[in-house]
Order: sequence, then structure tokens, then C-alpha cells
Amino acid sequence: MRKQGIKADDAESLAGASGLYPYRFTVKVGTPPAEAKAGTSAGTSAGKRKAFRCLMSDSPMDYPYIREQGKSGQMGQKLMAIVAAGVRGRVYLSPTAEMESIAESADPTWRPDCEMPKKHRHFQPPVYGMKTHGGLFTPHQLVALTTFSDWVGEARERIRGDAVAAGLADDNQPLDTGDTGAQACAEAVSVYLAFAVSRMSNYSSTLCVWSSHPKNELVKQVFMRQALPNVVNNQPKKGELASSIAKKLVGVFRPDQLGRLVRRQPGRNRCEIKCHFTVLRQIHFSFNTTSKTEVTIDVCPKRWVEKRPVYLPPRELLTISPGFVSLYENTHLEFEETYRDTCLLLASPLAKGPRETRIKQLLEPIEEAMGGKVESDGTGRFYLKTASGSMEMHLVAEGLRKLAMVARLIATGQLIDKGFLFWDEPEANLNPKVIKSVAKTILHLCRNGIQVFVATHSLFLMRELDILLHPRQLDHDPAPVVNRALNHEMGKELGNSR
Repeated sequence: MRKQGIKADDAESLAGASGLYPYRFTVKVGTPPAEAKAGTSAGTSAGKRKAFRCLMSDSPMDYPYIREQGKSGQMGQKLMAIVAAGVRGRVYLSPTAEMESIAESADPTWRPDCEMPKKHRHFQPPVYGMKTHGGLFTPHQLVALTTFSDWVGEARERIRGDAVAAGLADDNQPLDTGDTGAQACAEAVSVYLAFAVSRMSNYSSTLCVWSSHPKNELVKQVFMRQALPNVVNNQPKKGELASSIAKKLVGVFRPDQLGRLVRRQPGRNRCEIKCHFTVLRQIHFSFNTTSKTEVTIDVCPKRWVEKRPVYLPPRELLTISPGFVSLYENTHLEFEETYRDTCLLLASPLAKGPRETRIKQLLEPIEEAMGGKVESDGTGRFYLKTASGSMEMHLVAEGLRKLAMVARLIATGQLIDKGFLFWDEPEANLNPKVIKSVAKTILHLCRNGIQVFVATHSLFLMRELDILLHPRQLDHDPAPVVNRALNHEMGKELGNSR
């Protein structure tokens, strides 16, 4: 099973003396109880656009999260069951530690290293970190396939020897010359054997699925159509997108019904929203004053945005993050849904691998401004670790907590490599002295490929950003620097007062 069935932070919290992923699967025979039937048919599906649910915490894992985990090397496999041939059908056995050890002991001497197309709608594996064809196979599958491939060559030589012994001409003439000697005979048979191995690879991939239908109970092939998909698709569908957008709008703005978000005027009115990112990522949708839980998709994007956007509300969330997501999803809380989304990102495990060097570079100026590093314990509580020790995040100044949120999101890989940050009123509850550090952080992120959207009422923050962007102009006249940082009307008023 792909590791996407267990959320990374849940799996990490379970790790201990019994191994990195100590959970296991048990096969039970018989009729499932009534309360389990719905869950059995739904599997780990979390519904439209939510992708899957974690088997441990029942938390939804959306597609951007799964792709990010795949690209960072956090997806693997887990042995679920052993299938054997019985007298009247298949027999399913619970896997033991020994069985799993044998399955994981395979050590292939070769793997296909040719790269798959990076931008093609029929090749989804690269979106989940499988960059080469070798990533489509487990070590166990590769050992089997390479062994059979080697045997084709050995069989050809044995067939040639047997053909000579049977009286065929030993003339070394290949098949493509039209000859019928021993060499041609051996090549002809080996071609059919190669076809058989090729066909086997279609049933020996990590992308294969198991058909549980009573008349089948077998592995289904990868190429059920002329494409190489993954277990999830990157092509948005209008129905799923319309439902997802409507639900998110209601979850964020909390109206009694969706139509309440339309400008209220006499009669019926309509709200139209158009978003343009790239040619393949354009979306137009609309709804009217009578809409309750649905929107109309007028233009559907061809691709999802690969990087998950990050939203930071005016209030810092590190101090309420432990347990908030579980409480939000299991009780009725009148918090907007963005709090839940951001807490999910803050609780993500730290990124590792090639990205760590990049993350360290991004964190250096922010950690210098905070005077320490952000750390988390096993319960999800956050601390600021300084030279003098660790301080509970509740005891850290509000402004530093906001910087700590940014630092944590960088450390988990959410704010690197062309990400998006929407920061609402970063100056709220902020000591004026910290505004300079916030402005430097915003500019630092922008200069490192993060697109930052800021909503602010602070003249000081805007002025500081403009000073950082145009430092030389202060030597001549500081007023134009301030004017450019303000909107048109404010700029006119400031100009008239000089």
C-alpha cells in the first residue's frame, strides 16, 4: 500500500522501537459488521477534492499534500496481505514480520533510469515524485523482471543448441534474413519470450491495483488505456471543482448560504470571479443571490496549481495548533476554515533530502531576527529554542510568533520553490520595532521565488517595504518613497499636506 494512506505526521508520531512504521494490517474473514460496510466501500476516500483520509487520525489529505509528500520521498509501501491459491479460490493471509522482511530484502542490480515526460497529462507519476521509469517498480518487482529478462538471453542460447542437436543448420544466419536455421529459430522463440516478460511488467508495477470482484480476485494491468496514470488524477473535473469551491467559500466566510456573499441589491444579482494563472490554469466561476451550496464553473482549468497556497491570518496560530484540527473536524466551531488549513500545514513534518540546503538558506535571516529556531515536541506544542534554552511559544512575543509561523512553514517545505503566501494584516498586534523584521521577511521570501500577497492598513509597513526596495532614493527626497507605498487617494492627501 502506498504510504499516502497514513499521514506523514501521524506515521512519524507512531515511530518507535518497533520500527519506522509499526502499524500493521490484519486479514479478517467473514461478513463485515453493518457499521463497517460504509467504510469498507468508501475505502480511504475523503470525498471530492479531499483525496484521502488518514487511516490513523481520519484527517483528510488533499492532492497538493500527497504530491508534496511524494516529491520529498515520503511515500513508500506497506505489505497489506499475502494472497495464495486455495482449493476453491483465493486465500488471504495476514502478513507477518518475516514476510515483510523477505519482501523488502530484494536488492535489484539494475533499474530503468530513463526520465518520464515531466509535463504531459497522460503521465501523472512525476507529479508524485516518480521521475524515472524505475520509480514505477518496487525492488521486489525489479528483481523479478530483470531475472526473467536475463533468462530470455540464456534461453536463446539453449534453444540454439537444441536446434543444432535436432538437425537444423548451424549457419549463424539471423532471423531478419529469412533464414530457418538454428540461429533464426532461437531468435524467433526468444522474441515471444520477450513479449511474455513485457506483458508481465504490465502486471508488476506499483501502479497496478487489485480487483476484489469475486469473479476476478487478481492484479489488474497498468495500461487499461493508452496512458500512464497514477492512483489519483491531475485533471480537474467541473463537478468536483464546483463542489469544492462552494464548500470552501462557505467554510471561510461562514454565511448562512452561499448567495449571501453576492452584493446585496434589489432583485437578483450575480457574482462572477475570474482567476488567471497560466494558459492551462484559468478558472471562471459564478453564483447568484439564490445559490445555497453550488457555483457554476464557466471555464475549468486544465491543471491544478501544483504548490499549495499558504494563508496567514491576523492572529498567530502556533499556540492553538496542537489539537485544533481534530477539534475543528469533530465539533462545531465558528472559526473560519483557513485556521484549520493553516494548522494542518504547521503540523506537517519537517522536510528532508535535497531541499534541506535550500530551507537552511531561507531560514537563516528569519531565525536571526527571532533569535532562535522553531521546534516542536511529540505532542505538537511549539517552542523557540535560543542560546539560553527553549521557551514555550505562548511566552514568546506576538510579533516573533508570526515570524515563527513563517519559519515553520519554510521548514516543512510549504514555502519554498515558487510557493504562494497570503498574509492578512501582518502588522496586527505587532510591536512597531518588529515591523522592520516582518518587512525584511516578506522581501526575503519574494526574492527567493515565493509570491507574497499582503493585506495591510499599516503605513509603516508599506513605507518600510518601499525603503528596502528603493534605498538610494532616500538620499534625495524621502517623500516620494512614502507616496509610492500608498494607494492613489492617500498619496494625493499626503502630497497636499507637504
